[in-house]
Amino acid sequence: MTSQTLTLRSFRNLRAYRRAAALASDIFWITRRFPRDGQNTLSDQMRRHAHAIPDAIARGWHQRHDPCAFTQDLDAALNACYQLSHWLNVAKACQYLSADEHHALMARKKELHRTIAQLRARCGMLCE
Repeated sequence: MTSQTLTLRSFRNLRAYRRAAALASDIFWITRRFPRDGQNTLSDQMRRHAHAIPDAIARGWHQRHDPCAFTQDLDAALNACYQLSHWLNVAKACQYLSADEHHALMARKKELHRTIAQLRARCGMLCE
């Protein structure tokens, strides 16, 4: 076995998953400080979409024997990235996030999106 085979035995070894899980965790902790009235809707939406990203990657990994199914799950992860962008913008507009926090989270989300897109392109070639 090659070293790459050994490192990819689990979805937890995928760079995209690790970045997504770290972002979801950070979003959870950031939203805990939102005002109570914002925690019922805004924080829920942010958490839901942030957690949907690593969830979709993990779900896709378990279907990796079918490149088309893996691609569909990665598409779901990319869609959740877009939706998270919207909710990050809403949180900034509501002044729950500072400009610096918003910029840092958007930069991480953009890098995560790029990482997932690269992974999707690699497995998408098998599906075409």
